[in-house]
Amino acid sequence: MRNEAVFCAALVLIGAGSLVFQAQAQTANPPPAPGKKVFVERCAKCHGEDGTKPLDSGPALADRKLSEEQILKNVRGRLKGEPDETQRAVAAYIKSLQKK
Repeated sequence: MRNEAVFCAALVLIGAGSLVFQAQAQTANPPPAPGKKVFVERCAKCHGEDGTKPLDSGPALADRKLSEEQILKNVRGRLKGEPDETQRAVAAYIKSLQKK
């Protein structure tokens, strides 16, 4: 009986340690911003992955001082087939690239 209790306690401790390890791993490598994946797939060719590639039509996205509404309007024009949630996520990601 005592051996079973010790075994169960060991399993609980191992499980708890595993959960802590997983939580630390996720904190160390947070998932990318929701709009980043779409931005990298659809926009980075022209704008660069970090928005620092200048365009023929003007400065890089990171250097522009656009409101989130202005960015969203432009994103909606380029990503017409994407859901509103995706368009907003891409706009928020672009806004995060802008230099303060």
